[in-house]
Amino acid sequence: MTQVDKETNRKKPEIFSRGALELTFRLMRKRHPGLALAVQNVLAGKPLPGSNDAATDHFHVSLEARTVGKIVAALTEMGQHSLEHNGSSAQGRRVVIKTLIHEWIALAEWIIIQAGRECSSRN
Repeated sequence: MTQVDKETNRKKPEIFSRGALELTFRLMRKRHPGLALAVQNVLAGKPLPGSNDAATDHFHVSLEARTVGKIVAALTEMGQHSLEHNGSSAQGRRVVIKTLIHEWIALAEWIIIQAGRECSSRN
């Protein structure tokens, strides 16, 4: 789901697919409407160039670190709830949640690294 930089062959954690954002939005909508709105606002933005099909659109996510942390926490809570209440019947849902958690954590780490670089370049 994360886009790969063709020059460095590394994943770009700040780039999310439409699918990942839509899944995050749907999971957040009922219990975390504020976070769902933040994700929906990303989807309302202009997709990155290079795709002529909405199914393959990618978006640059520039949410605040605190918001990203809340999304990770909410997804973690959903995964835990699924484990406790649904057993093996919701295994597919847990796989989706786990994948999304990894993507949002990668974004949080990227934000921290970028903030560190900005601080060190000012000194």
